[in-house]
Amino acid sequence: MRLLVGALLLCSVASTSLAQTKTIADLANYRGADREEILKAGAKKEGKMVWYTSLTAHRDIANIFEAKYPGIKVETYRAGPNDLTRRLLSEAQSKRNIADLIETTPSTLMMMRENKLLMPYYSPHLAQFPEDAREEADKGRVFWTTDRESIVGLGYNRNLIRAADVPKNFAELARPENKGKIAVSGDTTGVRFVGAMIKAKGEEYVKQLRSLDIKMHMISGGAMHELMAAGEMPMSLRFFATTCSRQSRRARRPSG
Repeated sequence: MRLLVGALLLCSVASTSLAQTKTIADLANYRGADREEILKAGAKKEGKMVWYTSLTAHRDIANIFEAKYPGIKVETYRAGPNDLTRRLLSEAQSKRNIADLIETTPSTLMMMRENKLLMPYYSPHLAQFPEDAREEADKGRVFWTTDRESIVGLGYNRNLIRAADVPKNFAELARPENKGKIAVSGDTTGVRFVGAMIKAKGEEYVKQLRSLDIKMHMISGGAMHELMAAGEMPMSLRFFATTCSRQSRRARRPSG
């Protein structure tokens, strides 16, 4: 008899929670133990979730999500940060907010926050992320969470550059013999590359790179790889997304 009463109480709590969480703002702030069940029920009722992202492996992640949560279809739209920003602003101006979830670089997210297009939210999973990965809002809520990081990578065409001649560090990259051999994307990838260099090595180092006559191509980082593979350029500097998220990186940090 006591087990039956307990089950009835749980049903009553769930029903009350659903009745009280009618708006998106309610759901973003809700902190009850049945939060995930409410979100799953709502998502199944809608049938799909629309995800805008700059991540190239978006479909692989969507497939894993769909396998974990049967009945919830993930509709993805992938674009670079600049194109994604234009699309989001255009949709907001026409009052057609299509995306449920956005995963992209900070520049787009900051633009959305400034235009009041982001809703602060709470999640019990936030505690698993390091403090510097959370963009704090208020009352324990965040605007976004950093889920992955990128590193500056150097790709090269093995038919044009010997492995022994590939720069192994910043000092070797700035060597005069690399003049005219390096290219960089003029998309947001290139902008972030310059910013990362200034942060890591300082403005004077970046000025040294001017003598290398680095070519800028107004194409994406992925397209740069194709040009390099075709022999159009010996080496290409760009950002590569790490395979580990901020959450998993935190778990691997050495103690002490």
